[in-house]
Amino acid sequence: MGRVKRARRLLKDFELDCLLIPPSADLLYLTGIKKTQSERLFLFVVPRKGIPCFLAPTLEKDFIKSSTDSCLIFTWEDGKNPIFPLVDILEAYGSGRGRTAVGDELWSCHQLEMTGVLRRVQFVSASPVMSRLRSVKEPAELQLMRKAARLTENVLASTLRVITPGMREEEIAAIILDALGRSGLDEPWAIVASGPNSAIPHHNSGARKLRRLEPLLLDIGGTYKGYNSDITRTYHVGPPERKFLEIYGIVLEANRIGRAKSKPSVKAFQIDSAVRDSIDKRGFGEFFTHRTGHGIGLRGHEEPYIVNSSAERLRRGMTFSIEPGIYIPGRFGVRIEDIVALTDKGSESLTRFSRALRIL
Repeated sequence: MGRVKRARRLLKDFELDCLLIPPSADLLYLTGIKKTQSERLFLFVVPRKGIPCFLAPTLEKDFIKSSTDSCLIFTWEDGKNPIFPLVDILEAYGSGRGRTAVGDELWSCHQLEMTGVLRRVQFVSASPVMSRLRSVKEPAELQLMRKAARLTENVLASTLRVITPGMREEEIAAIILDALGRSGLDEPWAIVASGPNSAIPHHNSGARKLRRLEPLLLDIGGTYKGYNSDITRTYHVGPPERKFLEIYGIVLEANRIGRAKSKPSVKAFQIDSAVRDSIDKRGFGEFFTHRTGHGIGLRGHEEPYIVNSSAERLRRGMTFSIEPGIYIPGRFGVRIEDIVALTDKGSESLTRFSRALRIL
């Protein structure tokens, strides 16, 4: 429970009395328990002082016992209001009238009832605490992310060998999803965007058929033991036009600049600015329509976010994407995305698949 101890130390730093964590990536991080949120209130309660505990439906008690033996368990029965046992817990911990941080995934119906009953408690978001903990990855976490990246890249390589003109986007996506699942990755996903659809950053793969003389954008990933992978590469079917080659080169250079700029002590906006400036000076700034990157770990998108509004100073062990893109509406788009992990001297690219333009 070393992570719980660190969380409790942060409660003091943030002047918080208690932390309430519902089923989420935060719960998995702190306890090792993976659970889906439901209408039945389930909370991991971490007080600044006192023994952490669970508040859960009676029917979940054996599940918790089988998952951990280091915490107290308080239960509530179906048909009764779980908020009142929560009141008793917070009062016992001396947290009945202070500041309590709540995980973002808590359903609004539970939060609203808590707010209505616990009028003396000031509820705030637990994100500042949990992002401080989770954004810096432990060596074991980085190993899992490296493994997730390797498995994903293997699927990308095998997929490229079977893609041919005439295949539908959804057909290619199905091949990718099946291969990701068979490789050992959970929760697989894929964006397959051909031709003008590649200019839509979050395109939903559809029935459009892949044609010669047009691009194909593949953005894929999954989870390995809870940790996410994410990679994007853009290809071309047959000889590309000069404009595509120009834009591909600009995005490739922006990707290189972003990875090179990624170092401890650098502020997030400095990376975004470096990447964005490299595209803007070539005349395509208006077509780079999203942030440079997002953190990744137990969630596909988490802190730190590499955006121009973030002054967060990055630290060794942080993991995030570098994914510049240029999207020409109605014509084509190019995105090259890699995941980097900050090291003592710079960054390690967890994704290593070739970034050179490949003609299919």
